[in-house]
Amino acid sequence: SGWTVWMSWGMENDTFHFFRIEPRRQRKNPILAAWHPDSRLVATTTGHRVIHLRNRGGSLVNSVVLPQAAECTFIEWDPKGRFLIILQAGTAYRWVLESLQLEPLPVEDPIFLKFNRSGTFLAVGTRKGETFFLDAKSWKRRTTLGSQVGQKKILCGEWSADDLFAFASESRQIFVVSVDGKLHGQIRGKSRANCISFGPQKAGTKQNVVSVGVDKKTILLCYLEEPDKALELAFQPRYGEIIGFLWFQGDKIMVAFSLGHLVVISTNPEEVGREKFCTRLHTSIRNLAYSPIGPRVVACSDSTVKIIKVDPEHKKWKIERCIDVKNAGTLEKISWTNDGTCFSISSKTGCLHVFVLNTSMRGSVDYRGFGLSNWFGGPQNACPLLELVVFILTFFALAVVTIAVV
Repeated sequence: SGWTVWMSWGMENDTFHFFRIEPRRQRKNPILAAWHPDSRLVATTTGHRVIHLRNRGGSLVNSVVLPQAAECTFIEWDPKGRFLIILQAGTAYRWVLESLQLEPLPVEDPIFLKFNRSGTFLAVGTRKGETFFLDAKSWKRRTTLGSQVGQKKILCGEWSADDLFAFASESRQIFVVSVDGKLHGQIRGKSRANCISFGPQKAGTKQNVVSVGVDKKTILLCYLEEPDKALELAFQPRYGEIIGFLWFQGDKIMVAFSLGHLVVISTNPEEVGREKFCTRLHTSIRNLAYSPIGPRVVACSDSTVKIIKVDPEHKKWKIERCIDVKNAGTLEKISWTNDGTCFSISSKTGCLHVFVLNTSMRGSVDYRGFGLSNWFGGPQNACPLLELVVFILTFFALAVVTIAVV
């Protein structure tokens, strides 16, 4: 299959290094990885025409062969886990998990694809600058955004919980629209945006705040109910460029910088922009990801991974684990599973490392993804009690045979 899978039960300070995937070919490209929403399956590709699907034990479950020999640039599961969306050489496909069929999408030359949080709509941006929404049931166009947003390429975009779509274009403008095409906000930035996200809604209100990373130097906060009160947050130059940021624990933003600094700022109106916490984790930071079940953050440098526990009172932080990832090339992207039990780290040379948190770190979780059935490629929903019984019976049967032979 062109891949080598190394299994490991070794522990890095009580964090299981579960398995590593690396390409066999001499030419090693960056790897794309997408975890299934139920956290039991991961799709990977190094940009070639084959996409591999593996279970959490590292066993190959299936492969998707694309019709073209061109580079695959994007893979993502829909939020319900029904199909995998694939982008290859200006053509979009969906691979249906139930039927194992690959089907082209009615989209011409797309460069941007993003599902809303319920998986009912797909936002599409094309190379010509057209932006529209597809209905995920009929795969027909629901709305095409016309003159109000112009014909400019999408640079980045994100959906809110109430199905508003915010995106930035090459025109240095940020637009917020609903699926029916209504324009809810329009803001002109000073420079190009490189990332965008929605902050949490305030309790008892429908007020949305859009956060935009601008030129990797500042963060622009846009309040849709008060568009004239947009705030631009600047940071000390010694931190370096903004690698990424994320909202967490209500009104706080965690920002990772290229020179290794991790900063938490408040967006509370009484202290907006104030640094609540600052530390230097590495000499550089490549990526940052917050656990979906909290309260942990994983940050990586070129070859080191650190797991940080966030204190509930937001005042103290603790580095729980420091993991050196050897012979993997430059680390690039961190992805958590939805159940928060493990995370993967991809590298520029095509390696994917999967780490599993120990029981004291992950709390009460479903262990079925780590059972015997996964090691032997069996069903993903196997009963853990049955697996335990099978294991015990197998052990005693081997013991009896050994005694009989002796």
